[in-house]
Amino acid sequence: MEKKLFVLDWDKCCNGEGGPGEPWDLDGLAKLAMTIANLPKKIGVCMLTGRGAQYGLAIAEALGLVKYHPDLWSGFEGGLIMALHTPSWQCEYAKCVSPEYFNVRDILEATLTPDIKKIGGKQEKKEICLTYNPPVGMSLDELLRIAKACVEDLDLTEMVNITRTNSAVDIWPKSGAKENNILYLCSRNGVDPENAIYIDDAKSGIPVFDVVGYSGAPGNASPEVKEAAGVVAKDNGALGVNQIIRFIVHFDDSGIARLNKAWGVSLF
Repeated sequence: MEKKLFVLDWDKCCNGEGGPGEPWDLDGLAKLAMTIANLPKKIGVCMLTGRGAQYGLAIAEALGLVKYHPDLWSGFEGGLIMALHTPSWQCEYAKCVSPEYFNVRDILEATLTPDIKKIGGKQEKKEICLTYNPPVGMSLDELLRIAKACVEDLDLTEMVNITRTNSAVDIWPKSGAKENNILYLCSRNGVDPENAIYIDDAKSGIPVFDVVGYSGAPGNASPEVKEAAGVVAKDNGALGVNQIIRFIVHFDDSGIARLNKAWGVSLF
């Protein structure tokens, strides 16, 4: 069997359905970690998440990636930072992260960040992305409008992308799209993208589904994601991710794992 790779999102997937700031689903994580521990060696597991690399070490340890997949890399800040699953947590930037981008980031830190904090918004601590959470009572769409207006006024639209997730507004390098970064992540892990299985709950994951061989969504994913995913779980969050992995990788009574060939199904 050729090497396969599960690539997992974190917020509203592996950490439960609550998302950033919510308690981890410890029961779901325990079940998911147990499944990861029992996968055959030719089936790897890594992350591709918007979370920062330092937070990522806690993720990797909780899921058993440091213990069972120390030779693999995960992508953080949407894949702009790659980190090797070892206790030393070796990190490297994606190729699209240039000195010019950091100059742009400094400009936005000096202009946009104070404006957002002035209205009660918050900034998540990250190395590359600028990630903002709206103040109470403000929609993400309104925060996105404010961020876009600032970038346009500074004439920086050719340098950065501005998008919204389920919980924040992100600003990141123009060529640093998630679908590009997963291709680099697969290459770093020695896996053909056709043999990668990406699991996500958010609409930002749909373009990634198009560049890998297989895809899945937990039960709490948005309707558009469920429509695009190859496998849709019945359960939400970490339990749903676990359900997808155990459907794709069939464990028989002897513990042997085999890939399920039935794609384009819902587990409802």
